[in-house]
Amino acid sequence: MLDADQTATALPAGDPVAGGPSQRATAEDPASRESVSGTPAPDASNDATDASRMSLRWPVIVFRIAATGTAVILFAQSVLAGQFLSGAYPALDLHNLNAGIAGVATLVTVVAAVLYFRPGHGPWWPIVAYAALTGLVVVEMMLGTRHILAVHIPLGVAIIVLGVVGARRAWSRR
Repeated sequence: MLDADQTATALPAGDPVAGGPSQRATAEDPASRESVSGTPAPDASNDATDASRMSLRWPVIVFRIAATGTAVILFAQSVLAGQFLSGAYPALDLHNLNAGIAGVATLVTVVAAVLYFRPGHGPWWPIVAYAALTGLVVVEMMLGTRHILAVHIPLGVAIIVLGVVGARRAWSRR
């Protein structure tokens, strides 16, 4: 059994049971700020760091959403083309409409890539990649309206692959 002297030395000095001062945080002594579990309580400097991290994180999130949305829209082109080839002829009008949406989506992704690069301190490659993809989508639309299917179909497959690879790489960064 422990006597009174051993009990006092077995408990931490700051423990109220041991007779020491309580661990309540005071405004005068920020070093004494601990929670009940013994972990340091958050302070204003951690909040400022978290806010600055979040302010640099939003361009990454916007870029990832834009790249993923672009990949989905590009993949939808193959679905619509397949429906048209299966005999659902109104799907050709939707394929044409979605081509314009794909062009806008790649442009939006270029803007998101610029935001990711400049304020977000991200890599430069997404700007070049999605600008090139935008150019390929424009060429693809011209080939489709001129019914040059021998180039239109393989280029469409390549565009879809590039869009999916770009979205995959967007999610693998940071």
